[in-house]
Amino acid sequence: MKRDNKKVNDVHLTKRKVQIAKFFLAFALLFTAQWAFAYGGGLGDISRNALVPLDFLRHIFNIASILLGVFLLLNALMRYFRHRQNPHEAPLSTVIVLALCGILLIVIPVAYRLSQQATTKAAVHGIYN
Repeated sequence: MKRDNKKVNDVHLTKRKVQIAKFFLAFALLFTAQWAFAYGGGLGDISRNALVPLDFLRHIFNIASILLGVFLLLNALMRYFRHRQNPHEAPLSTVIVLALCGILLIVIPVAYRLSQQATTKAAVHGIYN
């Protein structure tokens, strides 16, 4: 009997979590729509205004990617020191994979930012016009 009550409670909690997630999604969509239509204008203005929250999220993901890459590199360094003390405890392949993932997580946002700057400078100097 207790087991059935636990299943019912788990289902109730899962439904509650779904309801909360739907509420936050609806709130986020409402906020984005309000932001998009805030300045009025034509359809182009509305689309540009709708991209403002996405630009903010892009910056957040870039920062998170760089921080995660730094933490993975530090973890790879610590694992390498552990590997030097006892090679069976921390295999070298783990160190290499952590280091490669860390480097990749750092390089992708930096390369994206450099490509944006190069595109912007090229557009300013009339190369794309």
